[in-house]
Amino acid sequence: MNFDRIESRFDLPRDIFVIAYNRRFIKKTEYIFSKYVPQLISNPLFFTLPLVPSGRRIYDEVWASAHVLLKPNSRFHRPMTRWWERKNWREFTQGSKGIFSPFVLKAVDKSGYVCSLCHWMKKCNGCIILPTDAPIFEEDLIKKCFIAIEWHSKILAENYNPVANEVVEHASTRKMANEVTD
Repeated sequence: MNFDRIESRFDLPRDIFVIAYNRRFIKKTEYIFSKYVPQLISNPLFFTLPLVPSGRRIYDEVWASAHVLLKPNSRFHRPMTRWWERKNWREFTQGSKGIFSPFVLKAVDKSGYVCSLCHWMKKCNGCIILPTDAPIFEEDLIKKCFIAIEWHSKILAENYNPVANEVVEHASTRKMANEVTD
C-alpha cells in the first residue's frame, strides 16, 4: 500500500509535537573544516505547534518555554529586547554578523547537529527559521519537527539561570526513597 492512498483516506493531525534542542557553539582547539562545533546543552523542550505555523508563532512558543534558562533579571525578559520582536528584524538578519540575541532558531534533524533542509554535503548546521507572519514549512513540517535553539554563548554565560536545570524532587518520591532505605 503506498503512502498517497493512506494519506487520502486519513486526515493529518492539526497539531504536531516539536522537539527543540538548546545548543551553543564552542571553539575547537584542533579543527579541519570548522573552528566551531555545536554543543547540546540543557534538556530539550517539547511543545505542540499547528501543522503549518508561522515563523513568529514558532519563536513565541519557544520563548514561552526557553526563557527559564535566563536569570529572572535578564534584560531579555523585557518586551522588544529580542531581535525577532523588532520591526526591522529583516534588516537585522542581514547585518547581524551571526549575532542573534538571545538566540536564533534553526531547522535541524533529530540529532540536533545537522540541518534538516540542506544536503549533508553542504555541512550546514541548520538554516535559520525566519520570524515571518506567513506560514513556513508548508509541505512537511511533520518531517522537520526538530528545532535548534541556538543560544549566543556570551549571553548564555552572563544570563544563565542555574536553577533552570535543577531536578525538583516531589514529596512522594522522597517518601518512597526514605521507605526503601529504612
